[in-house]
Amino acid sequence: MSDDIQTKRVRVGRFDPRADYYVDEVSQLVVDDAIIDGGSLWDIMKPVYHGLMGTYSLEEFHRAASKFTEPQKSVYVCDRYFGEVCNGGHDQFYFNSAGMFWKELLEALRNLEMLVAASIAEASTIVFEWPPEFDCATRREQMQALPAGCFQSVDDRFFSNTGLSDDLLGYVRANRQAFYYSGTITERIGYRTETVFLMPARPTENNTES
Repeated sequence: MSDDIQTKRVRVGRFDPRADYYVDEVSQLVVDDAIIDGGSLWDIMKPVYHGLMGTYSLEEFHRAASKFTEPQKSVYVCDRYFGEVCNGGHDQFYFNSAGMFWKELLEALRNLEMLVAASIAEASTIVFEWPPEFDCATRREQMQALPAGCFQSVDDRFFSNTGLSDDLLGYVRANRQAFYYSGTITERIGYRTETVFLMPARPTENNTES
């Protein structure tokens, strides 16, 4: 090792006492009629997304979701489903943490009267020999036993029905009282890094005369 001082950039771990891993920012947010009538689904659901993202078990999800209305939770799980499937098919939905919502998803789609989407989502659960596990790691083990291309038929049904998610915004606007919000949200804006100086060991001095 060189005697020169070495410098490197390191990410400080979540449990490192020197600093938090994430950099968060708290800001005020209002979702009112102006946002609901003129904004996107993301604009309206922003407090819900920021409140529920980062929940990786159903227990965490239900605990964090307790402060939101049932319509907010229903739209959230539906939108997560549509986003995952549009990006990578039902294989991605079940592989990722969003797959733990499959049971809540079926109920939500029916409650929102999105019956075509509910039929497709239900068909995707039948691909599994047993009902999909809620735990992500266990569900992935289930998926390893599935044949290649097993979700192709339900993916084809999903993508042949264009505009499946369009009704979400209409539902929100028709049930706007459940989506009003005034308060703070915590946004994750980056990761904290720290410069660490690695100092070379001082050479030992030997003052013994021969």
